[in-house]
Amino acid sequence: MTSSITFTKEAFLDQVGHFNWAQVSLEHVKEEAKLKGGRGVKVAVVDSGIDIYHEDLMDAVRGGVNFTTEHRSDYTDRFGHGTFCAGIIAASDNGMGVTGIAPNVELYAVKVVNDMGLGTPDWATCGVEWCIDHKMDIVSLSFEDQLPYKPLELAIHRAIASGVILVAAAGNLGDSDPTTVELSYPAAYPEVVSVTAHDKMLQHADFASTNPEVDISAPGINIVSCFPGDMYSAQSGTSMAVPYVVGIIALMKSERPDLSPKDIEHILEQTSVDKGLPGRDPTYGWGILAPESVFALLDSI
Repeated sequence: MTSSITFTKEAFLDQVGHFNWAQVSLEHVKEEAKLKGGRGVKVAVVDSGIDIYHEDLMDAVRGGVNFTTEHRSDYTDRFGHGTFCAGIIAASDNGMGVTGIAPNVELYAVKVVNDMGLGTPDWATCGVEWCIDHKMDIVSLSFEDQLPYKPLELAIHRAIASGVILVAAAGNLGDSDPTTVELSYPAAYPEVVSVTAHDKMLQHADFASTNPEVDISAPGINIVSCFPGDMYSAQSGTSMAVPYVVGIIALMKSERPDLSPKDIEHILEQTSVDKGLPGRDPTYGWGILAPESVFALLDSI
């Protein structure tokens, strides 16, 4: 996360028109996919927990775990990051606040970032292993570390072998020079879908890391979502782009439960809108995520 503005529900309507531009590209997603809304798909938000009492999330959260303390059942978010990411994916279509991309998913809070916003590679590894054991379909990983960690890498290998789809933030280490290689893990592991961020004009976010492992670009600047205490927030970062991709994949899996991680990557690659250098590049990866093209291709295969 690189920036944040938090506001009350009362101030929400004044802000959403300006900030919630990211939902515009969902208007042309076919109605069947939107009606299913990710139904039957299990999504884990491996992050700082989720505010399970938030009016937009209380119906979506089905369970979770906390690896940051000995109190495993306390996966409440007191930092805000996990709640924000969860809202982009699955905020209820209840006429209040925001609506998530896939509001009918089964959402799980896997807390590996503590109440001060700190985490360890061991906690992250435990989180991914929990997702394997509890048969998650998709895992949202909006955190980053500049160093690889072998146990986490091995857990990622096991997750992919089990059919789990992993989506992670490319990182916020960008220096505006596309030739600089800035690796962040777990996104830099080849098996993980690495997501970078762009703005409303489809321009690459200056703060976003560039490297050969970047796969796809999604909205990540001035995005509105949930915040603990029935609040809302506008935030920017590659962390915000990850749940956008997770939500689209959840809609895909609801339509086609048989899709494997490789199938998902292939579809995202084939349907993205090329941007930057021709072909895959370290700035945009395959290009800009194009939800309407994703579902057009799904209908043809």
